[in-house]
Amino acid sequence: MKSAKGDLRTEKNTKENELTRDGQKIKESSEERHQAKMISLQKEIDDLQTDMQVVKSENALGEKTLATAYDGADKQYTEALNSYDTEMSEKTKEKDEAETDCQDAEYQLSQIREQWAERKEERRKRDDLKAIMDKKEAEQRKKQATLNKAA
Repeated sequence: MKSAKGDLRTEKNTKENELTRDGQKIKESSEERHQAKMISLQKEIDDLQTDMQVVKSENALGEKTLATAYDGADKQYTEALNSYDTEMSEKTKEKDEAETDCQDAEYQLSQIREQWAERKEERRKRDDLKAIMDKKEAEQRKKQATLNKAA
C-alpha cells in the first residue's frame, strides 16, 4: 500500500509536472500570438495613421481650392449684383427723365390745345363778324345801287 501510495504520488507529481509544462507551453504560445497580434495591430494603426495624414493633406488642399473657387464666385456674384444695381439705377434715372419729358410735352400739348381752341373761337367770331360785315356791305351796295339808279 505504501508503494501504491508512492506510485500514486509519483504519478500525481508526474502528471502535475506535465500539466504545468503544457500550461507553460500554452501560456508561451498565447503570449507569442498576443505579441504577434499586437505587432500586427500596431502596424495597421501606423498604416491607418499614414493614410489619415495623406487624406488630411489632400482634403486640406481640396478645401483650399474650393474656398478659393467660392471666394472667386462670391466676388463675381457681388460684382454682377453691383453692376445690375448700377444699371437699374441708370435705367430708372433715364425712365424718370423720359417721364418728366413726357409730362412737359403733355403740358405743352394741353397749352397748344387751349391756344388752338381760343384761335378757333376767334376765327369763328371773325368769320361771323366778316359775314355780318359782308352782309352790311352788300346791303349798302344795294342801297347805293338803288340810289344811283334812282338818281
